[in-house]
Amino acid sequence: MNMKALLLIITLTTFSFLQAQQTYVPDDNFEAYLESNGMGNGIPNDDSVLTANISGVTSLGVSLQGISDLTGIEDFSALTYLNCNSNSLLTLNLSQNFLLQQLFCAGNNLTSLDFNSNPQLSNVVCQSNPITSLNLNGASSLSNLNCALCQLTFLDVSNNPALTDLNCQQNPITSLNLNGASSLSNLNCALCQLTFLDVSNNPALTDLNLQQNSLNCISANNGTNINLNCSFNPGLNCVVVNSPTWSYNNAAFFNSPNIEFNNVFCSILNNDILSINNTLTAVENNATYQWLDCTDNYAIIPGENNQSYIANSSGYYAVIVSLNDCFNQIDTSSCAYIDCQSEINNDLIQNGTLLTADQNSATYQWLDCANNYAVINGETNQSFTATITGYYAVEITITDACGGVQVDTSSCHLVDYSGIEELTQGTVELLKITDLMGRETKPVFNTPLIYYYSDGTIERVFKLEE
Repeated sequence: MNMKALLLIITLTTFSFLQAQQTYVPDDNFEAYLESNGMGNGIPNDDSVLTANISGVTSLGVSLQGISDLTGIEDFSALTYLNCNSNSLLTLNLSQNFLLQQLFCAGNNLTSLDFNSNPQLSNVVCQSNPITSLNLNGASSLSNLNCALCQLTFLDVSNNPALTDLNCQQNPITSLNLNGASSLSNLNCALCQLTFLDVSNNPALTDLNLQQNSLNCISANNGTNINLNCSFNPGLNCVVVNSPTWSYNNAAFFNSPNIEFNNVFCSILNNDILSINNTLTAVENNATYQWLDCTDNYAIIPGENNQSYIANSSGYYAVIVSLNDCFNQIDTSSCAYIDCQSEINNDLIQNGTLLTADQNSATYQWLDCANNYAVINGETNQSFTATITGYYAVEITITDACGGVQVDTSSCHLVDYSGIEELTQGTVELLKITDLMGRETKPVFNTPLIYYYSDGTIERVFKLEE
């Protein structure tokens, strides 16, 4: 067989293979569209089309076709334009469409889009989808993005230097990274949930719509005068611009009554802290916090990221305060001392045989000093009445300012019954005699008793048996 014949066979074999190669298209509506437009295999509803019929297609418009699955789009290897608006798509995989430049996929049910493999993509309209994730990192040629009316909470266009127009209105966006979007000239973020925005690093920006957000500050000193609409942001109090006078005269700020245009920081972060007992509180609100142990070389206290910190031991403490506003201010407070040691008052007040601890709001245990400081069972009140001569003290327990337990013992006090004698009654009538529990009794020896007289006199009597 000569060389010409061999080449002819190889060519015919290759052509036949390509002609026979099929692309899987499971969606009946998508397959029907391809069949009716000369891109099928001539067999309806077989879930396949000829790969050769679609591989060279550069433009595809399948809007309003009731398509729920675009599987098969990966073999449109020459595709530069795709319009699949107003279908029922749940997913859209364009990882094999390296040449894609224009994409219109609005009005579907897409929850995510990934353009990491689409370096030539310049125009994307994906509005009116429940999209929560949008990866634009690989779309280095992207110049126009319309992702309005989606469900994005975060949007990052920092890797899109060619981007000139961005419409992300009516998304619950709280964070927008515009660093690196050096060509951005028109930005529409109306009806989002931004609290601050920094466009100072976007020198080409000339039009900015931020109405109906939750803004408290805007950094818009990008070197030019921006046509700014910041209406319906009642909490907005600071807009840093290049020319405050020009912005005041030209910006729209209806229903933003507290707005101040300035060319420097409108306010400086407050790094003060308040100390009440063992609780420290950062004065600056709506910030990020990290508490530190100053005595341990300013070591981070793990997990202590709230505005207030409750110390559990004595020491010096500080807090790093990061104000998540346009200016990303950060500062560290001075160190504040917390003294957890509460001083116990261990004094005793003696009134005859009655001893009372001077410390209030504590736990008490009375002791017999002469018996090696033995615990007197049942005597746990603040006051104690001795019934026999002896030396007595009290153990006092308190909870300190940091929740710790402190214990101290009073000095020993003498209660002496030896000099207590019954007084001569004379004409004064003895009304009754009680023991120390208030129970009436007859006179007995060697027992402390209380005598009540008709003249109102009350006497404590201890009569020794002779």
